[in-house]
Amino acid sequence: MEDQVGIAVKFWEKSLESSAYFHKQGDEAVKFYIGINTALAAWLLTNAANSPTFIFAVMALGFFGAGHVVYYYNRGFRLQRRANRIAKEIAQILHLSESMKVWDSSDDLKLKNLVVPGHPAAQIVFNALIVLCISFVYAFVLLLKMIGR
Repeated sequence: MEDQVGIAVKFWEKSLESSAYFHKQGDEAVKFYIGINTALAAWLLTNAANSPTFIFAVMALGFFGAGHVVYYYNRGFRLQRRANRIAKEIAQILHLSESMKVWDSSDDLKLKNLVVPGHPAAQIVFNALIVLCISFVYAFVLLLKMIGR
């Protein structure tokens, strides 16, 4: 029985490490796509690119970046839920009391959790919207530049 618990604890720790890795990758993806979108928009503004194709390129980069960010955060979120499920099973195996809270059921991906500050689901939505909004702002600035010519 202790061998089962030891294996479950190692698997739980590995799930938490993997979750933290994917959340970190999501943070890095947000920074990367904001940076690459800023660089592209700045280059297009200074090099007199007055074609609508470039505006769509900036928006497409924003959509792709938001999807990439959602992928990383969703992956980390799923691994975190798996770790919580394993913690629940470990608690049941060890017959821990019900009053001892080992896992948190508030991590469910529900619509109401998308607006709760600090919730992993809200983090997914917020960071994806940041990448999308910045790309749309840059596309709008490029559109204004193209119209102004």
